[in-house]
Amino acid sequence: MRDGNHAPAGRLAGQVEVELRELRHPLHIHRPLTERCRTTAPQPIELSALAAMLHSFYTGVENIFKRVAVEIDGAPPTGESWHRGLLDAIGRPHRADLRPSPTGPTSAC
Repeated sequence: MRDGNHAPAGRLAGQVEVELRELRHPLHIHRPLTERCRTTAPQPIELSALAAMLHSFYTGVENIFKRVAVEIDGAPPTGESWHRGLLDAIGRPHRADLRPSPTGPTSAC
């Protein structure tokens, strides 16, 4: 997309779809646990499973953001605070036709 070529847009869409499938999988397999935890306090082992699910989900979202940064911005942020830089970059529209902000306004963390 950086060079005006539409091939990266298709590649990015495919990569994002793969990541979205990966995000759905742990949510699906842990659904009975998340449903049970709505009414019953989780046991320590269940808390560990929920923490692993949350970590997996966060990592998947982060992977999507990194793929967008590579395809549209040329590279993800680097350095000690690259996580924050990635969220800031994704939160800012690049160009409305390329990447509107998917996260809305970002909070100052």
